[in-house]
Amino acid sequence: MSKRPIEKPTALASYLLLNREKLDRARGKLGKEASDLEILVEYDKYGGAIRNKEGRIIKTGSFFDFVNKVPRKAPKIEFDDEYVLVRKRVKKGEKVDLEEGDEEVDEEKLDDVPAVRGPAQKKVSVPGPKVPEGLGGGRKGQAVKKK
Repeated sequence: MSKRPIEKPTALASYLLLNREKLDRARGKLGKEASDLEILVEYDKYGGAIRNKEGRIIKTGSFFDFVNKVPRKAPKIEFDDEYVLVRKRVKKGEKVDLEEGDEEVDEEKLDDVPAVRGPAQKKVSVPGPKVPEGLGGGRKGQAVKKK
């Protein structure tokens, strides 16, 4: 299995187009007189990956409306990638650089804090069905008529 060489993104307007093959198809269909926006619409129609200058991935369909099958009058730029901030886990005793607004926590005090668990479960007994007067209890909850 041979690997394709990694291609550099092509700059068009203020975007980076990542798939050279889809860009060539779009340019071939539209001709040399096409504007950058027309090329972006056709490239988006083919499902080509687009990044902005900051490197964020733009969702497919930002330039072409797939529901109505027409180019968008004004591009609806939405990002496909998400930035998720996650605190880095620190090993005990490892020093951490604090950012502005962060408080320093004494790890020894944390060892004294009990682990948080859900509320204690209380066992509740539920009474069985009431047996009418004159009937006694039978096997496995069956009502038996007393003699």
